[in-house]
This record gives sequence, structure tokens and C-alpha cells, in this order.
Amino acid sequence: MARRKMGTILWSDDGTSCRVQVTRGRRSDGSRRRVTRTLYGVSADEAEAEAVRMAAELGASDLAGDSMTLSDFYWGLFRDTPSNRGTPRTKTTLRGYDQAMRRYVLPTLGDVRLDRITHDMQARVVQAAGSPRNCKAVLRAVLRSAYDMGYLAEEPMRRRIVAPRHRKEQVQPWDLREVAMAVEASRSWRPELRAYLALGLSGLRKSEALAVRPRDLSVTTLHDFVTGEATESMTVTVRRSYNEVDGLREGTKNDHSVRSVPVFAPLRRDLMEIARSCDPEARLVDLCESHFNKEWTRALEASGLRRVPPGTLRHTSDTIALDSGVAPDLVDKMHGRTEHSSTYRNYYRPALSAMEQAARRVGETLR
Repeated sequence: MARRKMGTILWSDDGTSCRVQVTRGRRSDGSRRRVTRTLYGVSADEAEAEAVRMAAELGASDLAGDSMTLSDFYWGLFRDTPSNRGTPRTKTTLRGYDQAMRRYVLPTLGDVRLDRITHDMQARVVQAAGSPRNCKAVLRAVLRSAYDMGYLAEEPMRRRIVAPRHRKEQVQPWDLREVAMAVEASRSWRPELRAYLALGLSGLRKSEALAVRPRDLSVTTLHDFVTGEATESMTVTVRRSYNEVDGLREGTKNDHSVRSVPVFAPLRRDLMEIARSCDPEARLVDLCESHFNKEWTRALEASGLRRVPPGTLRHTSDTIALDSGVAPDLVDKMHGRTEHSSTYRNYYRPALSAMEQAARRVGETLR
């Protein structure tokens, strides 16, 4: 039997089950408020986490400062709380949190009581981490949740913690010549890769493109009020996402990412032919993520194209649109973003030839 301020855990002789009991406060008749649950096939950590949850149900915030450790809070409460959007955290998000907590935070701070985790302790953990910015973001989210739930008296990280950022060298997206070569070479690719090429060059995130169905495509007629001519447009409605961990899920990265955008014009006809041969409810890129990545690399190598990660097609779409003079506001809207800083910081990567042309134009103004 293990006794702690959060409760009591009594294991069976064979260790296959345990009884968790938490006591806190008194009822109106003076009797103790007590919750007891029997758990089967759980580990010691899972039993500890359940004791924390039960204590929280009884309103044990006044006990937390004396007994709840960061590990208790993370495994017992934080992972079950909703995100800032009010929705359950996805498996992908939780996997990222778990990795950061296990690798960087819990080995040092896991057994420390919440109320004894100082700013200096937080700073040391962040700055010693292999990925300081990621560690800081995860630790801040966990401690902020503890503060919001009343387990911390002081808001965490109000003082600045410097988190060095180790940036990988950016992959230069395809230029116009390489895009034209890819469009030509894709005629020999399998349908799933041709479909992804069209959707990626339309500005969809990888997770969005992997979730598109034929029913998400539509052809409409647009009228130019200046010329009076009618033109045909093909759009894709983005409303779902897919990755290997969470699988197919309704919803996108954020509310602004739910949108309808024109399909990359040179590949519209090809994409519609692929869609007509598929089940309307099936994914156009009906491959698991790891298999798709391997097939993508093989196709580029066989076609003599410079390898770029599949997600870089979105950078390619951004860069070509901005270099072509498309208004930044419109580019952000088409790509499901709300601020220019993200576009220019992460997605806009002009080629050397484009910068050379800009330099020549600047020079010409001095003549």
C-alpha cells in the first residue's frame, strides 16, 4: 500500500488490480468525502495518474501545493484537458508534448512539487534542451494550464527565458522552370502523386492535400464583369486533414484554414480525370503517409527532378504567387493564414534569379 496526500493505492496480491481511494473535505452531515475506484491491468504510473484525477474531481487544489508534482499533473490532468480551441488535443500534438516532456523536462523537474518549480529551474531546463524553443513552448503550456486550474499562485514565465533556436537550412522550393519540368514528368507518375502535385501547388498543406476527396472538387463558371467573358474555374474545398498518427479527421489546423481555393491551373484537367476514376468519398492520395513519402522520392529521382519534401510545394506556391505580383493579403487568404509575418518568415523563399532581377531593377533606377 502506498500512502500519499493525494490518496491511497492498495494493490492486489497478484498485482493485476488496485483500489484507489481519495479523501478530501466533509459533507454537510460531517462525514468525510471519499471516492474509491478499482482499476484492472494498469501500471503504477497509471494508478498514480488516476489518483490525481480523482483528487481533482473532489476539488483538491488546496492540496496541490503540498503534494502534486509536475509529473502527477502532466500525466494525470494536463493530457486530458482540451486545447485552447476547446477541442481534445490530437494524438500528434500529444505525441509531441510527450516527447518533449520525457526528453527534456520530466528527468529534471518531474518529481518537483508544482509550487517549488522556480523561474531559474525552468530556464535551466529550457536552455539545456536539444530543442530549446520546443521545450519552452511545451513547458509553458503545461505550467500555464496548472496556473489556470488554480494549482499555481503565480503565472509562469512572466520573466523572459531566452531559448536559442537551431534552424535547419531551408530547402529552396522549385522555381518556375522546375515546376514546368515536374508538370511534364508527372504524366508518367501514379495517380496519387499526380493528384498531390496539383493540390500541393495549389497551396494546400501536406495534411490537407492527403485528405482531399473527389467530392471536395467542383467546377464553376465565373463571369468577368470587365470583359463580359465567362471562364471556367476548378476549386478544392479544404475541410479535413490526414496524418499517420491521427488518421483522417474532420477539421483543419485552425478555423481560417477551412477554405475554397482554385486548383493549380495547368493540372486541373489531369486532377479531374483522376477524380472521376475514384470513389467520391475516397481520398485522392489514398496512401499512408510513410508510403507516400517513399513514392514521392522515387518519382522525383526517376524523373531527374531536384528532390524537395512534399510540404515544400506549399512554399513553391507562395513564392511563385508573390513573385508574380499577387497581393500578399490574397496569398494569405488562399493559403489559410491570417498574418503576413508567417508568410515571409516561413514560406516566401525567392530564387537567386528573382533576387538578381530585383537587384538589376534597383540599379537601373540610379541611371
